[in-house]
Amino acid sequence: MVATQYDEKDGSWCLILRPNVALSWRQAKLFLLFTAGVCFAAAGVFALMGMWLILPFVGLEIGALTLALIITAQRAYDTEVVHVSESKVEIDKGRRRPERHWSFDRLWSEVILAGPGHPWYPTRLAVRSRGEQVELGRFLADEERARVAGELRRWIGPMAGLGGPIARLRISPAIERKDGATHRKA
Repeated sequence: MVATQYDEKDGSWCLILRPNVALSWRQAKLFLLFTAGVCFAAAGVFALMGMWLILPFVGLEIGALTLALIITAQRAYDTEVVHVSESKVEIDKGRRRPERHWSFDRLWSEVILAGPGHPWYPTRLAVRSRGEQVELGRFLADEERARVAGELRRWIGPMAGLGGPIARLRISPAIERKDGATHRKA
C-alpha cells in the first residue's frame, strides 16, 4: 500500500509504504480458531476409534500454523516513511514506530530503480546519496515500486540523477602531467 501526503505549510511531501495485507489480525484469529476446531474435532473422532496418535501431530500442525500467522501479522506492521522537504530526504523504517532513520541532502540524492537480475526476481528501489543507499518497498509489487520511483524522482528532482555542474565532471583516462602534456593510462 502506498499513501502520499503533501504538507502545504512547508511544501514537503511524505510517502508512506506498507505491505498489502490480506487478513486483519482479528480475521487471522478467527481463521485459526475455525481451522483448529475442525482439525481437533476430526482428530478426536479418530482418537475415539483407537487412533490416538493423530492428536500430537494435529497439535504440531496447529502450532506451526499459529506461528506462521503471528509472523505474517507482525510483518503487516512494517512501515517505511519517506519525507522529502526542500533540503532533505528523510527515511524512517520500522514496525509500529521508527526503528531506523536516514537523512540525505536532497540535492545530492538519487532514486534508483534497478531491474531484476533474473526474470523471476523483483525490481529493486533505492535512494542513494554520497555513497549511502537505502532500499525501499521490498514488500511492494513491481508496478507499485515503479510508481513510487516516479513520484520520488519528481519530488527529489533531477540534480543528482542528471548531474549538476560539479557532478558532470568525469574522470577521464587521460592524465595531465606537471609539464602540461597528457598521456593515456595503459
